[in-house]
Amino acid sequence: GLELNHHLEGAWSLFANADVRQHGNMHHTAYDTLGLDTQAGLGYGTGDAIYKLAFMAGQTDYAKTMRRDTIGLTAAWQYTPGPRHQFNAFGQLTQNRSSGYPASDPTTDARIEGNTDLQLLGVGWLHVLAGNKQALFGNAYAAQELDVAPILFAGLPEGGRTDCKKYLLGLRVDSHVRLGNDLDGFANLGWQSAHF
Repeated sequence: GLELNHHLEGAWSLFANADVRQHGNMHHTAYDTLGLDTQAGLGYGTGDAIYKLAFMAGQTDYAKTMRRDTIGLTAAWQYTPGPRHQFNAFGQLTQNRSSGYPASDPTTDARIEGNTDLQLLGVGWLHVLAGNKQALFGNAYAAQELDVAPILFAGLPEGGRTDCKKYLLGLRVDSHVRLGNDLDGFANLGWQSAHF
């Protein structure tokens, strides 16, 4: 991965990042994946608060038989009222489109059922404990994933996936503790519920 940050005049800044992920299997190559995710955006800071708006795009190849393209927008607000607390809110609109590899006609490619539009909202909180050696932070989010695939066959007269739209609720809690001058410890716990 790579991340770049550039401060402009006043409170404005630019940022960009890119991540490449590859998963290979020695024997079951049908499960190999290769993904690239990128993001570029604009930030604005006003003392205690920081606002960010970014455009995101990505592509994941699955064993060179299916491709998934993602584009979207993210927005975030971060508020730090003091040295021990930080609050944030975030939102995301994402469009996911699947196809054969190389891309083929949607009417002949059943993988197109993976076409979804994701809408997500969340909030988070960070707290630094006394002594500044341990921090707790977490977030909660709600999302809906709309099935927007075209009509493929008579069994789905309105198009979309066989399991229809999906509603998500999620929670994540993390902790960070300084164990020494050269050693930090991290732990996290996540939970997500999906309802179709």
